[in-house]
Formats: sequence, structure tokens, C-alpha cells
Amino acid sequence: MSTGLRGMTTRATERLLADLSFELERRVGTALEVVSDAHVEIARRVRAAEVADLVVLSADTVAALDAEGFLVPGSIRPLFESPVVVGVSASIPKPPLASEEDLIRLLLAARAIAISTGPSGAALMALIEMWGLGPELNQRIIQTSTGSPVAGLVASGQADVGIQQRSELAGVPGVSVVGPLPGNAAVTTTFSGAALRTSPDPFAAMNALTFLALPAVADYIEQHGMHQASAW
Repeated sequence: MSTGLRGMTTRATERLLADLSFELERRVGTALEVVSDAHVEIARRVRAAEVADLVVLSADTVAALDAEGFLVPGSIRPLFESPVVVGVSASIPKPPLASEEDLIRLLLAARAIAISTGPSGAALMALIEMWGLGPELNQRIIQTSTGSPVAGLVASGQADVGIQQRSELAGVPGVSVVGPLPGNAAVTTTFSGAALRTSPDPFAAMNALTFLALPAVADYIEQHGMHQASAW
């Protein structure tokens, strides 16, 4: 049995996987080192054949990596579901967010809107285009670069509104989570895991992923503002 695995993930699931790695080692005896980076950067590193055992990214990205031949066939496991939420500065009252109209008003009133390069950012850009608000809002969008989280831009006042996974905004000093995107604008990102072809021990990697999908760890997932994904 492998005594140590290396996993790569986006920042949205970094803290959750770090917590789950303790349980993995305690219950299964397999250590998991978690390396995180921006979503697009982790995908780039996988495509560059960086040596690691497993990856956890959005389900769409994992499916693409599988189709491109970077994953061990049959190793994909849906793991976590995460709502995309709105955050504002903790120094102001929370704005209403009961409807799409509330969200649109909030965005139109914002001087700057921070989003990530990951799935939550892509979802917001798709909504803006669907509403026909691109000409009004695109110039106000700040898409964060590696090392500049959305929460930091909101907390520092560089952005009035931040839209990202709940796990990356909740509990950050200076940021108040208003709530999930409302109504038909609601977005939930599913994060999947898979064993990498570069893994020195793909069997141990698949066993670890199976453990991460067990009902026994559902409480840990809930504590990070996510839900366990539907059974695979």
C-alpha cells in the first residue's frame, strides 16, 4: 500500500481536502499532500504531465482532461457540490439578494466586480451575456490572477462585489457572504476527482478518491459550505 500520495486541486477545495487528508491517513493509513493553485493553472499543470497522484477540479474540466488522455480511465469520482455565492465588504449592510433583479441591480451599482478564472467566474460571465449586460459590466470585471484571490479584492475595497465558491469567501476577514446566486441565476459547481496517468501508484490514488466520496465524510464536506456529490 502506498504511504503517501500527492494531490493537486483548486483553491476552492484546498482546505476541505487538507482536512479530509487527516481522516484518510487516520482511517486508511495513506497520507495525502495537497497542492493548490488557481483552477486554470492546475489544469495547465496536469496537461504539462506534472507528476502527481490525483487531481480535484470542476467536473467539466476533469471530463476534458479525461478525454485528452491525462487521467486513468474509469477513475473519475464526483466528490463535492459547491454553491457560487456573492460577497461584499463586511463594513456595509448586506444588500437584498432574493431575486435575479436584486443581483442585476447589485452588479450595475458596483464600481468593480471581482471574479475568478475558474468555473464560478465563467458562470457569471455567461449570465452577464445572457442578460445582455456585457457592454455595461465587462469593463468593471476584475478577473483575478494567480495569487490574487477574490476575497482579498473585496476585503481591500478594490472590488465592491465578489462572486466565487462559498468556501473561498466564507470566514475571510473583511468579507460578508450575502448568499448564493438567486433564482434561475443559481450556479452549483460539482468538483470531481480522478487519478492521474503520471501517478506512481494509481491504485492507491483510486482508493483514496473512493474514500473521499464515502458518506462517512459528508459532515466534513458540509463544514466547508459544500455538499457531497451524488453517488457515482
